[in-house]
This record gives sequence, structure tokens and C-alpha cells, in this order.
Amino acid sequence: MGVRYYKPVTSGSTRGSVSDFVEITDKKKKPEKSLLEPMPKKGGRNFQGVITTRFRGGGHKPGATRVIDFKRIKDHVAGTVVSIEYDPNRTCRIASSSTRWDEGLYPGARRPQGGRIR
Repeated sequence: MGVRYYKPVTSGSTRGSVSDFVEITDKKKKPEKSLLEPMPKKGGRNFQGVITTRFRGGGHKPGATRVIDFKRIKDHVAGTVVSIEYDPNRTCRIASSSTRWDEGLYPGARRPQGGRIR
């Protein structure tokens, strides 16, 4: 993951930097709908609905989070990495696989540092 630095045009952009997104394969591609889960708003409330953190209401509605197989539930399933996608909720990238399970699509996995597409 490369880093792009801003030109120091103003004092606020002197040390500014962002990711350059070079490793993402298809920037116009939308994520697979079946591998998205809604991310509910908390609003500073606990499971009983009581406000436990003040001044947390309103705001922008959070989007959907990507389903990722952290536990590697299925072992010894052959597959190839089809694309590397951006995930706005994490600092790592997601590697989408071409493998299909019996239940449906294969959820993505976190891309290791330096992982590539074959």
C-alpha cells in the first residue's frame, strides 16, 4: 500500500497523506450484495436502550460492512484470488476469491501484505 503525500500549498496540508489505492484491481466495481451486512447505528445507547454516552445522537447513517471469513471455516478449498477490493471499515484490503461454497459465495479474506492476483 503506497502513500501519496500532498504538496504543502497551505499550512494545513503540509504533512497530509492518503493511500494511493494502486493495489485495488477494479475501482468502479461495486461490492457483492450478498456479502454485505448492515451496520446499525448505536447512538450512545446500550442493549437496554438507555443513553450511556452523551452527545452521540444523529449523524450520518453508517453504510454496510463486508463479510470476511476470519476463522477460515472451510479448510482445503481450492480457489484463486479474483480481485482486491477496498474496505472503508478497515485499514487492510480484501481479497475476493473465485471459490463458491455449497451455501453460496465465498466471503473475502484479508489480503496479506504484498499479496497479488495470479
